[in-house]
Amino acid sequence: MTVENLQLFKNFDIKKVYALLEFFKTTFYESYGKSSSDKHQADMVFANEFSRGFCDKALDHYVSYAIKHNLEPEDICPYKIISWYGYFLAQHTYFINKSLSVKIISTTIACLQTILEKEDVVLDKHFLRGIIKMVLLDISSSKKSPYGLISQNNTFGIGLNGFYMIFKTASITKPSSKS
Repeated sequence: MTVENLQLFKNFDIKKVYALLEFFKTTFYESYGKSSSDKHQADMVFANEFSRGFCDKALDHYVSYAIKHNLEPEDICPYKIISWYGYFLAQHTYFINKSLSVKIISTTIACLQTILEKEDVVLDKHFLRGIIKMVLLDISSSKKSPYGLISQNNTFGIGLNGFYMIFKTASITKPSSKS
């Protein structure tokens, strides 16, 4: 991640990014940090250098996404940062510890849902479970062999950008005036 890339954002504030990551970490610990094994796993996941690498990966993707779609972001979108950070963390941990990967995706969704609730939007819990399944299907297909993808689960997954778009769309959708 180079500083020049971040100049794409008119009001880039690294403190806001770190606050979002701290929110993610706090949410994870509140949900899963009670048992010693989960706390140990979380400590490893949120070690500064390890976690920062995934933050950089999310920011790199953010810049690439903005360039590809000819966007000039005013500010950091919390939906993008949290969904992409969580996705990359879960993708990294999936083949090492699937249970931890599920917890990371669940935490990502809990964080995004908290932001939506501040906007008076609540997604159905059954729908949220479906999102978890679809993200995990996508991640499970990300490991490649010399002969191609290990599974075809990506055709049933939601993808990195789809994961973000679900929550962003929910945040900007207005109720219909039709009854």
